[in-house]
Amino acid sequence: MVSVVIPVYNAQATVARCLDSVLAQTYDDWEILAVNDGSTDDSLDILRRYAQRDARVRVMDQPNGGVAAARNRGLGEATGDWVQFVDSDDTLLPDAMERMVRAMETNQSDLAIAPYVEIMGGKRHTRALMRWEGTLDQRSLLHHFSLNPNSFFYAALWNKLYRRHLIEKHGLRFDGDLPWGEDFDFNTRYYRHVRGVSVLREPVYEYARSAGGLAMASVRLSVARPAYSVRLKIRLYRSYVDLYREAGLYDAYRHVLPQYLFRVTLNK
Repeated sequence: MVSVVIPVYNAQATVARCLDSVLAQTYDDWEILAVNDGSTDDSLDILRRYAQRDARVRVMDQPNGGVAAARNRGLGEATGDWVQFVDSDDTLLPDAMERMVRAMETNQSDLAIAPYVEIMGGKRHTRALMRWEGTLDQRSLLHHFSLNPNSFFYAALWNKLYRRHLIEKHGLRFDGDLPWGEDFDFNTRYYRHVRGVSVLREPVYEYARSAGGLAMASVRLSVARPAYSVRLKIRLYRSYVDLYREAGLYDAYRHVLPQYLFRVTLNK
């Protein structure tokens, strides 16, 4: 079973479309862990209506604590073999779950990673780090990531499928003290335990990028509080370096890794 973790905060305009995209999956062995993070609009009522219609939709309500706390609540309630993260203003493509589960089961891998479709200003762009289908070991994955040190693919949660056993075995959770970059931090810690990776060629997700989204929020914070943002990025960089150290690759990539500190986040 796939546990789909969806943090929800004031998403009344988009959350129904998000939930519908999960209900419409060609793969039907899933549960939704929808965590209402103190919404002040009608989000909670919408979630509850979906839960009444389909027992696979489980709704949790908690005071506003941020996206990290909401995702952690979902992880704590998850019971599936796999974990998928979906944001409440985005959608899964209809066969996304089926293709990722099939790839991970076929290859006995610990992670699936796929392209995604970015939607911004009415335009659609397919973003892909690797434009082929196959498998990678951990060292090969980190090599591909090193070619684009600030790739969105490092941090993005929603174009991936995770093995819940690894998350629980290593006590992985999101750091609520991070105002941004909590996804990057989580992923760098998860990658340390990945042996095999399934790479998909076709997109699995539609990502609605907006001026009010988390990605732009990090840019605004960098402008408003530059010294704090530099300290935060150095903290994330240490986690990044630790990943390569534990994989035995730091010496090979030590001249490439610092680029993370000086580049803005790239989509591809």
